Amino acid sequence: MAGDKPLAGTRVLELGQLIAGPFAGNVLAYFGAEVIKVEAPGKGDPLRNRRVTRDGTSLWWRSIARNRKCITLDLRAPAYNVADMFEDPHFRARGLFERVTVDGQALELPAIVPKLGTTPGAAEWPGPAVGAHNDEICSTLLGLDDPHIATLRGQGVI
Repeated sequence: MAGDKPLAGTRVLELGQLIAGPFAGNVLAYFGAEVIKVEAPGKGDPLRNRRVTRDGTSLWWRSIARNRKCITLDLRAPAYNVADMFEDPHFRARGLFERVTVDGQALELPAIVPKLGTTPGAAEWPGPAVGAHNDEICSTLLGLDDPHIATLRGQGVI
């Protein structure tokens, strides 16, 4: 029974599509979470039309979408854009902005930072440039020396 499962009483809003989101929702629902899948009106999740279909719906969808509720909602048009967020005093009062440094300049970003008890999450840096951590990862995690990294860079591998 759902009440005996470890996630009973937990409500999850599933916004993903295709495989990863529905699969994660499936696992959470197996363990008793109430999973509410949000799909585009008239279209639904693209997985609904994948591969073998019966009665207009993919058998794959029937399998992976078990144990959940489905609603439709058009999420394409933003309810708020970034400028609206900066003007809304409720966002500021709730601490939903974060300051980061980009090229030596302070930049304020809208951010929902997870806070778990006394260990709040934080953004350490904004999204880095492509390959910004190549040297660090190649040397510390892969154990490559500078000449080897330079060779890889020269060959266009990294």
